[in-house]
Amino acid sequence: MSEFEEELKQARDKQLSLYSKLSLFAGVIGIILAGFFLYTSAISIKVLPSEISSLSTLSIKSGTGFSLGSKIIKLSDAISVQVEAPGYQKKIIDLGESKNNRVITVTLLPQPSGVNFSVSSNFPDVKWILSDDVVAVGNKFQSDLEPGEYQLKIESKFFKPLQFDFSLGVGKVVEKTFEVERSMFELIVQLENGPGEIIINGKSYKDTEVAKTTLFSGQYEVLVNKKSYKSYQEKINLPYGKDSLVKTIRLSKDNVTVQFDVFPKGGVFIFGGKKSDPGKSFSLSPDKEYVVSYEKKGFARKSVRFFPRDYVGKKVTVNLEGAQGTVVLNSTPGSNVYINKKNMGNTPLTIELPVISHEVVLRKKGYVDEKFSVKPEKDQKVYIEKTLVSVLEQKRAQQKKRYSVSSIAMAMRLFKPRGDIVILGAPRNEVGQRANEFLRSVKMSRAFYVAEHEVTEKQYQQIVGKGKSSNIPVTNVTWIEAVRFCNELSKREGLKPYYTIRGNGVVFSRNSDGYRLPSESEWEWVSRKFKKRAPTIYSWGNRNKIPSEAGNIADESAKGITKGYVARYNDSHAEIAPVKSFSAEKNGLFDMFGNVSEWVGDYYSLNPYDSKKIYEDLVNSRPSKSNVIKGASWKSSSVTELRASYREGLIGKREDVGFRIARNAE
Repeated sequence: MSEFEEELKQARDKQLSLYSKLSLFAGVIGIILAGFFLYTSAISIKVLPSEISSLSTLSIKSGTGFSLGSKIIKLSDAISVQVEAPGYQKKIIDLGESKNNRVITVTLLPQPSGVNFSVSSNFPDVKWILSDDVVAVGNKFQSDLEPGEYQLKIESKFFKPLQFDFSLGVGKVVEKTFEVERSMFELIVQLENGPGEIIINGKSYKDTEVAKTTLFSGQYEVLVNKKSYKSYQEKINLPYGKDSLVKTIRLSKDNVTVQFDVFPKGGVFIFGGKKSDPGKSFSLSPDKEYVVSYEKKGFARKSVRFFPRDYVGKKVTVNLEGAQGTVVLNSTPGSNVYINKKNMGNTPLTIELPVISHEVVLRKKGYVDEKFSVKPEKDQKVYIEKTLVSVLEQKRAQQKKRYSVSSIAMAMRLFKPRGDIVILGAPRNEVGQRANEFLRSVKMSRAFYVAEHEVTEKQYQQIVGKGKSSNIPVTNVTWIEAVRFCNELSKREGLKPYYTIRGNGVVFSRNSDGYRLPSESEWEWVSRKFKKRAPTIYSWGNRNKIPSEAGNIADESAKGITKGYVARYNDSHAEIAPVKSFSAEKNGLFDMFGNVSEWVGDYYSLNPYDSKKIYEDLVNSRPSKSNVIKGASWKSSSVTELRASYREGLIGKREDVGFRIARNAE
């Protein structure tokens, strides 16, 4: 080798040595940087409670990294770690993008601790008592419990009480089956009904009246079977600490199947209070008494009492016999008797009839037919007493207390005097009495309707076709115009007109159902007597003082308009007022007192009445030149005019006279 080559070789060796030193230095620097990187990316996990910190372990569940003791080295952004320790529940935490050197505290929860206890035999009443509290009843006790020291008591009437002390650690389950101490027991079962099969705890003792066996204390099932008797079943308790039990059993007889034979067929069979089929079989208690009934049209009803024990293998027979009974009929008043549509004579009537249902009608002219059914009893008399209702009474019962006249929307109110006898007019010594107010006794027999208020201008216009249409009473109408209004209204309503107008005369149809003017007697009775013990002087009573707002009369506001006025009385209307401006009176009607005087149906007469005579439903239909008006008006101010007995004869018309309508109710 030349000197040049030697120098070249030394230069190469020196260069290789330098490269090696540089590589080693770079490796050391890389290790230092990697360690620094790993250190700075580690996360400390602090596990609580502190006593399990040293026992805990960490493991990577997802992401890239590894654990070093209590630290986690992350090699990826997202990472989840499982923390666990013996006796405690595992927990998974998500570290995510945690900051470097971060300390994470994780608290683990203890695993559930508990017990699983049972007793060696099956008992229904085992009580598990923990710290003096009954925590379970039954053969088993399973429960989660907190770690700690416990005292358990086990009690049952079938074994000797037990006590068990135990400790329960974290996450531990104590399991144990307790052997119990039971006593020996002699059980004797005896039958009162003679030999039969006795089964004790599954063991059969046949054809015996007494069965003996020795058993441990406990609960056992006893079965008893015997022909013709109902089976017996019972659970018998043999308690701990006793040595014997004698059980005496009396069996109930088994049901008997009973069938029936009835004659004739097709009747009504009643058994147990219900309609039944006599062709059915019935399972019945042998020693209980039963009742069966059978009936058919044309035959006497029959009932049979029986004990099923007497009908084993044979039927209960129920045969009906044709029968008749006596019916005694009477009625008030006497009437004609129709039985099954056949005229059988008049009441009182005694008649023999078959023991079936018969349709009876009692009939008399002027009375409502009385219809009913009668079923005679065999060999007995059936007494029937009936009171017939007259057609008039029935019509009264059907009357509406109030209705509206559809053509004019007028409310009508029903009045039923029911034969009230009243003295109308006024005695001579009554203050304000006039000579034309003759006393007369009137019997008010017929029910009637009266309008609640006077006919208004609008209502009058609806029927007559002319006039105003206001809500004030129509006035300046003559008596004959009021009569014509009533007749026209009756026609509109499909009723027979009450009045027949012949020239200047008017004939009254007393039995017509058409509209009319109220009679003077009706007007005065409604105003003075309705719902009162005796007729009063005024519509409100007998006191001379006018009640506040009693009605529209000549008050202080009418001063200068009317001839006179009532001082210190103000009704807020100087002249005529709309209907129903004041409260209804006790009779339910408006403005019987005040507003306008009213035409009534009577002709005016100055002939006195017979004081000894009672006039029924009095109305003066004898024609005269004038007709009667009743009641005070907005012009009235004197005691004479304000009284309910005040009457006046009027020819023609007047600005303070109107009318209200009425109608027969029967």
